[in-house]
Amino acid sequence: TGQTPNVYLRELRVRRAAQLLLFTGQTLEVIAEQCGFGNRHYLTRVFTEVMDTSPAAYRRKRAETAL
Repeated sequence: TGQTPNVYLRELRVRRAAQLLLFTGQTLEVIAEQCGFGNRHYLTRVFTEVMDTSPAAYRRKRAETAL
C-alpha cells in the first residue's frame, strides 16, 4: 500500500466514519466508538486531517448534494 500500518489503519477508520456519516443518523460519539476513535474530539481531529473537512461539514455537504 505504500503506507505505514498506522497510516493505513487511520485512513481505513476515517473511511468507515465517512460512510456512517453519510448513511446513518448516528451521533459523532457513536461513530467515533464504532470506528475505534477514543472520542468525538479525536475523530474530528483525525477526520479533518485526512479529509480536509470536519465530520459535520462533510455530512452537511453530502446531504446537500443528495437533494
